[in-house]
Amino acid sequence: MKITRVVAGLASLMGCGTEGKDTATFCTEVGCISGFSMVVTDSFGEAATGAYGSLGIVSGDSSEMREYTFNCATGEGDASCDGNIVTIELDDAADLPSDAMYLYTVSVSDAESASGSGTFSWNEFSPNGAECPPTCYTMEVEVGLELSEPAGG
Repeated sequence: MKITRVVAGLASLMGCGTEGKDTATFCTEVGCISGFSMVVTDSFGEAATGAYGSLGIVSGDSSEMREYTFNCATGEGDASCDGNIVTIELDDAADLPSDAMYLYTVSVSDAESASGSGTFSWNEFSPNGAECPPTCYTMEVEVGLELSEPAGG
């Protein structure tokens, strides 16, 4: 019937859908990216652009650390930068062990920097619906830079 085809076509445009009880699932092909984002603010609480630094990931009981570097001022490194948001794409986010840790250092100058660490707490996102791929994992932390003490006191 034409109406059934139109409804199934709309369902496929909107995400996941099924036509009838025992039929195939229709999915769109919207993609997404898994990654770790840092929202960087300066010591005055304002958006800090031009950040540079690194993100390290230690997986489980491993003594090896994966390191990603970034420089938003020059565009070099492993991150994409959008204003004061630094995002590092992690294709294997879902495969990291539950006890994996992140360690970051972020600066905008010799006078303002921050460092921190923690365990991952992923937000799961399926842009085409729960029954349709892909599923991506994202995490965002707020990084507040602090002024460094002047040399000599």
